[in-house]
Amino acid sequence: MNHAVVLAGGRGERFWPLSRRNRPKQLLTLLGDRTMLESTLARIAPVVPVERTVIVTHRSLVEEINAAAHTLPAEQILAEEVGRNTAPAIGLACLWISRRDPAAVVLVTPSDHYVERSDVFDTAVRIAFDVAAREDLLLTFAVRPTRPETGYGYIELGPHLPTGPAGSVYSVASFEEKPPLRTAKRFVREGRYYWNSGMFVFRASLLLQTLEVHLPGLAALLEKVRPHLGTPREAAAIRDFYLEAEAISIDYGVMEKAGNVAAVKVDFGWDDLGTLVSLERVQRPDAEGNTQRGKVLGLDVHDCILIGEGGIVAAFGVRDLIIVHTPDATLVMPRDRASDLKQIVEALAARPDGKDFL
Repeated sequence: MNHAVVLAGGRGERFWPLSRRNRPKQLLTLLGDRTMLESTLARIAPVVPVERTVIVTHRSLVEEINAAAHTLPAEQILAEEVGRNTAPAIGLACLWISRRDPAAVVLVTPSDHYVERSDVFDTAVRIAFDVAAREDLLLTFAVRPTRPETGYGYIELGPHLPTGPAGSVYSVASFEEKPPLRTAKRFVREGRYYWNSGMFVFRASLLLQTLEVHLPGLAALLEKVRPHLGTPREAAAIRDFYLEAEAISIDYGVMEKAGNVAAVKVDFGWDDLGTLVSLERVQRPDAEGNTQRGKVLGLDVHDCILIGEGGIVAAFGVRDLIIVHTPDATLVMPRDRASDLKQIVEALAARPDGKDFL
Protein backbone atom coordinates (compact mmCIF):
# COMPACT_ATOMS: atom_id res chain seq x y z
CA MET A 1 0.00 0.00 0.00
CA ASN A 2 0.95 3.63 -0.37
CA HIS A 3 2.11 5.61 2.67
CA ALA A 4 3.41 9.12 3.36
CA VAL A 5 6.08 10.60 5.61
CA VAL A 6 5.79 14.32 6.34
CA LEU A 7 8.97 15.94 7.66
CA ALA A 8 7.97 18.65 10.13
CA GLY A 9 10.98 19.15 12.37
CA GLY A 10 12.45 22.33 10.86
CA ARG A 11 12.56 25.69 12.64
CA GLY A 12 12.24 28.08 9.70
CA GLU A 13 14.79 30.50 11.10
CA ARG A 14 14.76 32.65 7.95
CA PHE A 15 11.15 33.58 8.75
CA TRP A 16 11.89 35.17 12.13
CA PRO A 17 10.13 36.92 13.86
CA LEU A 18 7.06 35.19 12.37
CA SER A 19 8.60 31.79 13.08
CA ARG A 20 9.56 30.85 16.63
CA ARG A 21 10.64 27.70 18.43
CA ASN A 22 7.04 26.83 19.28
CA ARG A 23 5.67 28.12 15.96
CA PRO A 24 8.09 27.23 13.17
CA LYS A 25 7.42 27.83 9.49
CA GLN A 26 5.30 24.71 9.02
CA LEU A 27 2.82 26.08 11.58
CA LEU A 28 2.52 29.52 9.99
CA THR A 29 -0.43 30.59 7.85
CA LEU A 30 1.72 32.18 5.18
CA LEU A 31 -0.79 31.61 2.39
CA GLY A 32 -4.52 31.62 3.05
CA ASP A 33 -6.07 30.32 6.25
CA ARG A 34 -4.25 27.00 6.51
CA THR A 35 -0.88 26.40 8.09
CA MET A 36 1.81 25.07 5.75
CA LEU A 37 1.47 21.67 7.45
CA GLU A 38 -2.29 21.62 6.95
CA SER A 39 -1.83 22.52 3.28
CA THR A 40 0.67 19.68 2.88
CA LEU A 41 -1.65 17.14 4.49
CA ALA A 42 -4.54 18.31 2.30
CA ARG A 43 -2.35 18.03 -0.80
CA ILE A 44 -1.33 14.42 -0.16
CA ALA A 45 -4.76 13.26 1.09
CA PRO A 46 -6.02 12.26 -2.40
CA VAL A 47 -3.12 9.82 -2.83
CA VAL A 48 -2.46 8.70 0.77
CA PRO A 49 -5.19 8.48 3.44
CA VAL A 50 -4.56 9.92 6.88
CA GLU A 51 -4.37 6.48 8.49
CA ARG A 52 -1.25 5.77 6.39
CA THR A 53 0.46 9.13 6.98
CA VAL A 54 3.29 9.63 9.50
CA ILE A 55 4.69 12.96 10.68
CA VAL A 56 8.23 13.28 12.05
CA THR A 57 8.84 16.34 14.23
CA HIS A 58 10.87 17.55 17.20
CA ARG A 59 9.53 16.40 20.56
CA SER A 60 9.01 20.02 21.66
CA LEU A 61 6.54 20.51 18.79
CA VAL A 62 4.47 17.34 19.16
CA GLU A 63 1.57 19.08 20.91
CA GLU A 64 1.41 21.90 18.34
CA ILE A 65 1.77 19.49 15.41
CA ASN A 66 -0.95 17.25 16.85
CA ALA A 67 -3.29 20.24 17.11
CA ALA A 68 -2.60 21.31 13.51
CA ALA A 69 -2.92 17.75 12.16
CA HIS A 70 -6.05 17.10 14.20
CA THR A 71 -7.29 14.24 12.00
CA LEU A 72 -4.03 12.32 12.40
CA PRO A 73 -3.85 9.81 15.29
CA ALA A 74 -1.26 10.85 17.88
CA GLU A 75 0.62 7.54 17.56
CA GLN A 76 1.44 8.47 13.94
CA ILE A 77 3.58 11.41 15.08
CA LEU A 78 7.18 10.32 15.64
CA ALA A 79 9.14 12.56 18.00
CA GLU A 80 12.79 13.48 17.41
CA GLU A 81 14.77 13.97 20.59
CA VAL A 82 17.21 16.19 18.69
CA GLY A 83 17.35 17.31 15.07
CA ARG A 84 19.56 15.00 13.00
CA ASN A 85 18.70 16.11 9.46
CA THR A 86 16.65 14.03 7.03
CA ALA A 87 18.35 10.62 6.76
CA PRO A 88 17.65 9.51 10.36
CA ALA A 89 14.10 10.88 10.20
CA ILE A 90 13.29 9.11 6.94
CA GLY A 91 15.01 5.90 8.00
CA LEU A 92 13.07 5.76 11.27
CA ALA A 93 9.76 6.50 9.55
CA CYS A 94 10.37 3.77 6.96
CA LEU A 95 11.23 1.30 9.73
CA TRP A 96 8.05 2.24 11.63
CA ILE A 97 5.89 1.93 8.51
CA SER A 98 7.46 -1.33 7.32
CA ARG A 99 6.50 -2.99 10.62
CA ARG A 100 2.85 -2.32 9.73
CA ASP A 101 3.19 -2.92 5.99
CA PRO A 102 6.32 -4.78 4.78
CA ALA A 103 5.47 -3.93 1.14
CA ALA A 104 4.90 -0.22 1.81
CA VAL A 105 5.68 2.34 -0.88
CA VAL A 106 6.43 5.68 0.76
CA LEU A 107 6.11 9.31 -0.32
CA VAL A 108 8.45 11.60 1.65
CA THR A 109 7.62 15.31 1.62
CA PRO A 110 8.61 18.36 3.64
CA SER A 111 5.76 20.00 5.54
CA ASP A 112 6.50 23.59 4.55
CA HIS A 113 6.76 23.70 0.75
CA TYR A 114 4.38 25.37 -1.67
CA VAL A 115 2.78 23.57 -4.61
CA GLU A 116 0.55 25.63 -6.89
CA ARG A 117 -1.05 22.88 -8.99
CA SER A 118 -2.23 20.05 -6.77
CA ASP A 119 -3.69 18.10 -9.69
CA VAL A 120 -0.29 17.91 -11.41
CA PHE A 121 1.31 16.95 -8.09
CA ASP A 122 -1.28 14.20 -7.68
CA THR A 123 -0.51 12.74 -11.11
CA ALA A 124 3.25 12.85 -10.54
CA VAL A 125 2.99 11.08 -7.18
CA ARG A 126 0.78 8.35 -8.65
CA ILE A 127 3.35 7.77 -11.40
CA ALA A 128 6.11 7.54 -8.80
CA PHE A 129 4.11 5.14 -6.62
CA ASP A 130 3.48 2.86 -9.59
CA VAL A 131 7.13 2.82 -10.66
CA ALA A 132 8.50 2.36 -7.13
CA ALA A 133 6.17 -0.59 -6.51
CA ARG A 134 7.52 -2.39 -9.60
CA GLU A 135 11.16 -1.31 -9.78
CA ASP A 136 14.12 -1.19 -7.40
CA LEU A 137 14.40 2.56 -7.81
CA LEU A 138 14.75 5.45 -5.41
CA LEU A 139 12.65 8.18 -6.99
CA THR A 140 12.84 11.91 -6.53
CA PHE A 141 10.94 14.75 -8.19
CA ALA A 142 12.84 17.05 -10.52
CA VAL A 143 11.15 20.45 -10.81
CA ARG A 144 11.50 22.43 -14.03
CA PRO A 145 13.37 25.64 -13.06
CA THR A 146 11.74 28.98 -13.79
CA ARG A 147 14.76 31.13 -12.91
CA PRO A 148 18.48 30.74 -12.15
CA GLU A 149 18.01 30.06 -8.42
CA THR A 150 21.15 29.93 -6.26
CA GLY A 151 19.31 28.76 -3.13
CA TYR A 152 18.29 25.33 -4.46
CA GLY A 153 20.18 22.17 -5.25
CA TYR A 154 19.87 20.80 -8.79
CA ILE A 155 19.41 17.39 -10.39
CA GLU A 156 21.05 16.61 -13.72
CA LEU A 157 18.76 14.31 -15.69
CA GLY A 158 20.09 11.43 -17.72
CA PRO A 159 18.27 9.29 -20.31
CA HIS A 160 14.53 8.73 -20.28
CA LEU A 161 13.46 5.46 -18.67
CA PRO A 162 10.63 3.44 -20.27
CA THR A 163 9.29 2.31 -16.86
CA GLY A 164 6.80 5.21 -16.65
CA PRO A 165 4.62 7.21 -19.03
CA ALA A 166 6.41 8.82 -21.96
CA GLY A 167 8.53 11.78 -20.91
CA SER A 168 7.97 11.32 -17.18
CA VAL A 169 10.76 9.24 -15.59
CA TYR A 170 14.48 9.76 -16.15
CA SER A 171 17.70 8.42 -14.73
CA VAL A 172 19.66 10.82 -12.55
CA ALA A 173 23.13 11.68 -13.80
CA SER A 174 24.20 13.81 -10.83
CA PHE A 175 23.14 15.92 -7.89
CA GLU A 176 24.54 19.44 -7.85
CA GLU A 177 24.92 21.61 -4.76
CA LYS A 178 23.52 25.15 -4.55
CA PRO A 179 25.40 26.89 -7.37
CA PRO A 180 26.73 30.41 -7.82
CA LEU A 181 24.62 32.61 -10.09
CA ARG A 182 26.75 32.07 -13.18
CA THR A 183 26.43 28.29 -12.84
CA ALA A 184 22.70 28.52 -12.10
CA LYS A 185 22.21 30.50 -15.32
CA ARG A 186 24.09 27.81 -17.24
CA PHE A 187 21.96 25.09 -15.65
CA VAL A 188 18.75 26.80 -16.81
CA ARG A 189 20.17 27.49 -20.26
CA GLU A 190 21.31 23.90 -20.87
CA GLY A 191 17.91 22.48 -19.99
CA ARG A 192 18.91 19.16 -18.43
CA TYR A 193 19.23 20.50 -14.88
CA TYR A 194 16.16 20.61 -12.65
CA TRP A 195 15.54 21.80 -9.11
CA ASN A 196 15.87 19.19 -6.39
CA SER A 197 12.48 19.30 -4.62
CA GLY A 198 13.49 17.26 -1.57
CA MET A 199 10.52 14.92 -2.12
CA PHE A 200 10.98 11.19 -2.69
CA VAL A 201 9.13 7.95 -3.35
CA PHE A 202 10.50 4.46 -2.72
CA ARG A 203 9.64 1.17 -1.10
CA ALA A 204 10.37 1.40 2.60
CA SER A 205 12.23 -1.91 2.47
CA LEU A 206 14.45 -0.68 -0.39
CA LEU A 207 15.37 2.48 1.49
CA LEU A 208 16.32 0.44 4.57
CA GLN A 209 18.44 -1.91 2.42
CA THR A 210 20.14 1.08 0.81
CA LEU A 211 20.98 2.53 4.23
CA GLU A 212 22.79 -0.71 5.05
CA VAL A 213 25.08 -0.08 2.06
CA HIS A 214 25.70 3.66 2.26
CA LEU A 215 25.01 4.52 5.92
CA PRO A 216 25.70 1.25 7.77
CA GLY A 217 26.06 2.98 11.14
CA LEU A 218 22.59 4.48 10.83
CA ALA A 219 21.17 1.16 9.65
CA ALA A 220 22.66 -0.58 12.70
CA LEU A 221 21.07 1.95 15.04
CA LEU A 222 17.70 1.42 13.34
CA GLU A 223 18.01 -2.33 13.92
CA LYS A 224 18.38 -1.62 17.64
CA VAL A 225 15.03 0.21 17.50
CA ARG A 226 13.17 -2.48 15.54
CA PRO A 227 12.38 -4.94 18.39
CA HIS A 228 10.93 -2.15 20.54
CA LEU A 229 8.43 -0.80 18.01
CA GLY A 230 4.89 -1.34 19.20
CA THR A 231 6.04 -2.00 22.77
CA PRO A 232 6.13 0.23 25.89
CA ARG A 233 9.81 0.88 25.14
CA GLU A 234 9.20 2.40 21.71
CA ALA A 235 9.53 6.05 22.77
CA ALA A 236 12.69 5.37 24.78
CA ALA A 237 14.25 3.42 21.91
CA ILE A 238 13.51 6.25 19.47
CA ARG A 239 14.99 8.77 21.92
CA ASP A 240 18.19 6.72 22.25
CA PHE A 241 18.37 6.36 18.47
CA TYR A 242 18.35 10.12 17.95
CA LEU A 243 20.93 10.72 20.64
CA GLU A 244 23.33 8.35 18.87
CA ALA A 245 22.52 9.01 15.19
CA GLU A 246 24.77 11.07 12.95
CA ALA A 247 23.24 14.23 11.50
CA ILE A 248 23.19 13.73 7.73
CA SER A 249 20.81 14.48 4.88
CA ILE A 250 19.20 11.77 2.77
CA ASP A 251 20.55 13.52 -0.34
CA TYR A 252 24.19 13.43 0.75
CA GLY A 253 24.03 10.15 2.62
CA VAL A 254 22.03 8.09 0.12
CA MET A 255 20.69 9.69 -3.05
CA GLU A 256 24.02 11.07 -4.28
CA LYS A 257 25.73 7.70 -3.75
CA ALA A 258 23.16 5.14 -4.86
CA GLY A 259 23.22 3.94 -8.45
CA ASN A 260 19.48 3.23 -8.68
CA VAL A 261 18.14 6.79 -8.46
CA ALA A 262 15.55 8.10 -10.91
CA ALA A 263 13.48 11.26 -11.15
CA VAL A 264 9.93 12.08 -12.14
CA LYS A 265 10.11 15.29 -14.16
CA VAL A 266 7.47 17.73 -12.92
CA ASP A 267 6.21 21.27 -13.38
CA PHE A 268 3.60 21.87 -10.68
CA GLY A 269 4.54 25.34 -9.45
CA TRP A 270 6.85 24.40 -6.57
CA ASP A 271 8.66 26.66 -4.12
CA ASP A 272 10.38 25.74 -0.87
CA LEU A 273 9.57 29.16 0.66
CA GLY A 274 13.07 29.40 2.03
CA THR A 275 13.09 33.10 2.94
CA LEU A 276 10.69 35.98 3.47
CA VAL A 277 11.43 37.18 -0.07
CA SER A 278 9.94 33.95 -1.43
CA LEU A 279 6.49 35.19 -0.40
CA GLU A 280 6.47 37.58 -3.35
CA ARG A 281 6.80 34.60 -5.70
CA VAL A 282 3.54 33.06 -4.46
CA GLN A 283 1.59 36.21 -3.58
CA ARG A 284 1.25 38.77 -6.36
CA PRO A 285 2.89 42.10 -5.39
CA ASP A 286 0.86 45.31 -5.77
CA ALA A 287 1.42 48.00 -8.41
CA GLU A 288 4.41 49.39 -6.48
CA GLY A 289 6.02 45.97 -6.17
CA ASN A 290 5.11 45.55 -2.49
CA THR A 291 4.05 42.28 -0.88
CA GLN A 292 1.84 42.95 2.13
CA ARG A 293 0.19 40.88 4.85
CA GLY A 294 -1.70 41.96 7.93
CA LYS A 295 -2.11 45.59 9.05
CA VAL A 296 0.10 47.67 6.77
CA LEU A 297 0.23 51.30 5.62
CA GLY A 298 2.75 52.20 2.93
CA LEU A 299 3.19 55.65 1.39
CA ASP A 300 5.72 56.15 -1.38
CA VAL A 301 6.94 52.61 -0.70
CA HIS A 302 8.36 50.40 -3.46
CA ASP A 303 9.51 46.78 -3.74
CA CYS A 304 9.12 46.05 -0.04
CA ILE A 305 7.79 43.13 1.97
CA LEU A 306 5.59 44.46 4.76
CA ILE A 307 4.00 42.18 7.36
CA GLY A 308 2.08 43.36 10.41
CA GLU A 309 0.87 41.12 13.24
CA GLY A 310 -0.48 42.57 16.47
CA GLY A 311 -0.15 46.18 15.37
CA ILE A 312 0.32 48.18 12.21
CA VAL A 313 3.40 48.55 10.03
CA ALA A 314 3.61 52.11 8.67
CA ALA A 315 6.34 52.80 6.12
CA PHE A 316 7.06 56.01 4.24
CA GLY A 317 9.49 56.79 1.44
CA VAL A 318 11.43 53.52 1.53
CA ARG A 319 12.43 50.93 -1.02
CA ASP A 320 13.77 47.36 -1.11
CA LEU A 321 13.16 46.58 2.57
CA ILE A 322 11.68 43.75 4.60
CA ILE A 323 9.69 45.00 7.57
CA VAL A 324 7.98 42.49 9.86
CA HIS A 325 6.22 43.45 13.08
CA THR A 326 4.86 40.99 15.67
CA PRO A 327 3.55 41.74 19.17
CA ASP A 328 7.03 41.35 20.71
CA ALA A 329 9.55 41.86 17.89
CA THR A 330 10.21 44.00 14.82
CA LEU A 331 12.53 43.18 11.94
CA VAL A 332 13.88 45.70 9.42
CA MET A 333 16.40 44.58 6.81
CA PRO A 334 17.31 44.95 3.11
CA ARG A 335 15.47 42.56 0.78
CA ASP A 336 18.73 41.32 -0.70
CA ARG A 337 19.94 40.12 2.72
CA ALA A 338 16.95 37.85 3.35
CA SER A 339 19.04 34.69 3.15
CA ASP A 340 21.26 36.01 5.97
CA LEU A 341 18.43 36.33 8.48
CA LYS A 342 19.69 33.30 10.38
CA GLN A 343 22.47 35.56 11.71
CA ILE A 344 19.86 37.52 13.69
CA VAL A 345 18.56 34.29 15.24
CA GLU A 346 22.09 33.23 16.16
CA ALA A 347 22.82 36.66 17.68
CA LEU A 348 19.62 36.49 19.74
CA ALA A 349 20.53 33.03 21.00
CA ALA A 350 23.84 34.43 22.27
CA ARG A 351 22.17 37.23 24.28
CA PRO A 352 21.07 36.62 27.88
CA ASP A 353 17.59 37.96 27.07
CA GLY A 354 17.53 36.80 23.45
CA LYS A 355 16.04 33.36 24.04
CA ASP A 356 12.77 35.01 25.08
CA PHE A 357 12.30 36.05 21.46
CA LEU A 358 13.24 32.80 19.71
